[in-house]
Amino acid sequence: MENMLEIVKEELIFRGLKLDDMGYELNEITDDVGLFSEETPGADTLALDSLDGLQLIVGIEKRFGFKFGDIDKETFRRLNTPISIVGLISERVGSVAC
Repeated sequence: MENMLEIVKEELIFRGLKLDDMGYELNEITDDVGLFSEETPGADTLALDSLDGLQLIVGIEKRFGFKFGDIDKETFRRLNTPISIVGLISERVGSVAC
């Protein structure tokens, strides 16, 4: 069974968003790296854009079998780091067997 954090970092963020094509290495996707610069100004981020955010949301929904529905600003803000994404997924689906 895979670790949910590793699924989020490797499968959904790194491979799902094709970050290697942008010049990133998997080891740059740390547990708390900021994904979107507007959500963590001045911090070290990957500076992904809103299209990347949408692709990430779709990937999460497909992988874990639920729909976010309308995403408010607070939910989007919680999608800003791999560790916070894991927390959000856990809230949505409870204990997920991957």
